[in-house]
Formats: sequence, structure tokens, C-alpha cells
Amino acid sequence: MADITLGGNRQIWAKYLIPGFLGLQISTAYLLATQIFFVEATQRKNWKTFWQIVTVTLITSGIVFCTIFSQANFWWSKYGEKHTINTVRSVKQAEAPLLIFNNQYPGDVIFSA
Repeated sequence: MADITLGGNRQIWAKYLIPGFLGLQISTAYLLATQIFFVEATQRKNWKTFWQIVTVTLITSGIVFCTIFSQANFWWSKYGEKHTINTVRSVKQAEAPLLIFNNQYPGDVIFSA
């Protein structure tokens, strides 16, 4: 609401996705735990092995993706981060850097030299 009334650029949508992701992870962990540990004895051998394979696959893919994503320069939740990285690179190269910011949107660089 503040973005609409005050004309801001807060990008608060990423804050609301984090609880959603956490809820998905908790519900997935609950599903896997109940299927591995609380399956009836008659179905236990085949299904327990299946759910263990699913669990190992999810954990392994999570580790692989976290390794890949940790090496990224910017990420989808960082709106405008690609431009910030380019600005920082040009400022580091300049002898006497000049940055002009937009007062209406703090952190938004208009010009860098």
C-alpha cells in the first residue's frame, strides 16, 4: 500500500514469499517423515524404501541448487541488482567517481561516471 500512496519502490513482495517457501518446506518435511516412519507394517518395506529415495533425492538436489545459487552475482529477489553490480564496477574503475541518485527512490542511481 505504501508503494501506491507514497510512490515508493520497496519491492516488498519478496518478504511475503519467504513464509510461503518455509510453509512448503515444513509441509514437505512432515509428509516425508510420516511416510517413512508411520507407514503400516504391511506396506512398510516397499514404500519406506521409495520415500527414503525421494528424501535423499530432495536433499541432494537442494544441496546442488544451493551451491549453484550461492555463486550467482545477483538473484531474482534483488530487484535492480544487475544494474547495481554494473554501477559498482564502474565506480571502482574511476579515479574520481561521481554518482547522482534519485531522491524519490533511494538507492536508485541515475548516473555514474
